[in-house]
Formats: sequence, structure tokens, C-alpha cells
Amino acid sequence: MADDDGREGARGADADEAPASSEAGPAQPAAVPTPSGGAERDKRAAAARTATHLLVGGAAVVAAGLAITGTVDATTGGAITLAGWAGMLFGLHRFGRLGAA
Repeated sequence: MADDDGREGARGADADEAPASSEAGPAQPAAVPTPSGGAERDKRAAAARTATHLLVGGAAVVAAGLAITGTVDATTGGAITLAGWAGMLFGLHRFGRLGAA
């Protein structure tokens, strides 16, 4: 219904339609904002875990390579030891790329 000046009434032109919220189902909770730097802190922690895993894994491979060198075959053990050193160097490099705390 139009008022005297031609505008629609308080109910609006679509008064017979149901509200959109009842069609969409239950209301979704609002997104909780993360604290400042939260995502960056998580990314940094994941990078530190990766670097730690590389160092520990590399040390384990070096130990296995030294054990193989002393018991089975010096050439194979030496190659495995070098691979472990490379892994440890890469892990150390990743720690260095993280920068200061």
C-alpha cells in the first residue's frame, strides 16, 4: 500500500514474503577474530617443527650411516652418512631462515 506521498508503508513492498533468515536454517555463529599475528605465529611454529624434524631425522640417518659403515659396507654407509649430513644442513638452514624469535 502506498501512502499519500506515493512511498511504500512501513511493512514494505514484500510484506507477504517470509524473512530470509527462516529459509536459510539456523543462524551461524559469527566468526571469532584471531588475535593479532595468530596466523603468522602458527605458520612460524610449523616451520620450526619442520626444521626440528629435519635435524632429528638427519641425525638419525647419520647414526644409521655410521653403524652401516662400521659393520656392513663402508661405501654405502658413507653415502648414507652424507645424506644425513645434508638433511641436517638443510634443517639448520631452515632454522636460520626463521630469524630472531
